Amino acid sequence: MRTPDQADRIKAQISELHGLLSEIRSSRKQLERNFFEIGLVLGKIRDRELYQAKGFASFEAFVDRELDLGRTLCLTLERIPRLFLPAAAKELGLAALARAITALEEPAEPAAAPKPLRPPTRPRR
Repeated sequence: MRTPDQADRIKAQISELHGLLSEIRSSRKQLERNFFEIGLVLGKIRDRELYQAKGFASFEAFVDRELDLGRTLCLTLERIPRLFLPAAAKELGLAALARAITALEEPAEPAAAPKPLRPPTRPRR
């Protein structure tokens, strides 16, 4: 029987992915307390591209189909450890960090055009 050259690598990735998914599923029971750790695990999945072992072309598609936390929440959780230190993140909490990340992602409104300068007027004599 012939096996693909990368079969052992794919098996190892799937095994690692299942272990990480188990961590997420057990940690999500206390999401408010474990959000930072879940974000770290999601970051490992993204950075190592483990989602590809299950046939997903993108991390976003993977979290959308494989995790029942919701795509937006998963993407937010994954960004938290990249943007915030653990102690600060824990102090602020998930809701505040999610609002901060949303604010960072919103496109800036264009600044109002400055009013044109008027030439100085000469006093009348």
